[in-house]
Amino acid sequence: PEDLLRFRNLQGITISGRVVSPLKEDARGEKVFVEAESLRGLPFRQRLLVYLPREAPNRGLRPGMPVELEGRLRLPRPARNPGEFDEKTFLHDRGVSWIMRAASVKALGPAPWRWRCKAWAEGARQSWEGFFRRTLPQDEAHVFSGLALGFKGPLRRDWNRAVQDAGAMHLLVPSGAKVALVILSVVYLATMLGLRPWKRFALAILVGGFYTLMVGAE
Repeated sequence: PEDLLRFRNLQGITISGRVVSPLKEDARGEKVFVEAESLRGLPFRQRLLVYLPREAPNRGLRPGMPVELEGRLRLPRPARNPGEFDEKTFLHDRGVSWIMRAASVKALGPAPWRWRCKAWAEGARQSWEGFFRRTLPQDEAHVFSGLALGFKGPLRRDWNRAVQDAGAMHLLVPSGAKVALVILSVVYLATMLGLRPWKRFALAILVGGFYTLMVGAE
């Protein structure tokens, strides 16, 4: 909306909204998608891509949590040269209208009940990622997190290039193949335990659905 364009590129903008995605990490930092509700008391029904401050306890964020963010707001940038990354189109396809570089983030409360499944799934994913970080070197932890969950985080440049040259980048991102492997594993184990077919089916649906929420259902 034109009446909100005056807030672009200003420092100290305060926005209230709700987290609607898992926490992700790349070379530019940790980020989440937020459905904004208000900006300085004005209605601001916009979807944001928010880059979070690295020193903040971001790992406590869960989908559905109401949050208050303060920082700098800007519009996505279009490509200026042929072949350049078109940030505006890329984010528009994902329903994102604004980008925010947050200087502070404050959770205003827990996720409501209708968001609890996604919140629990995000907690389980972060717990699994934390296990990889505690038990493996940093680069190996990112690779194993990508293989298991699809959230690889930033890789070293030579490792990232090696994965691209091998044509194996699809193994380190969320995919239906990972969900299928989880469901097949559950069915196999349930069969070995002698569970009835309807119980095997129900267990596969529950575990497969929870895993899909863990990886963001992309």
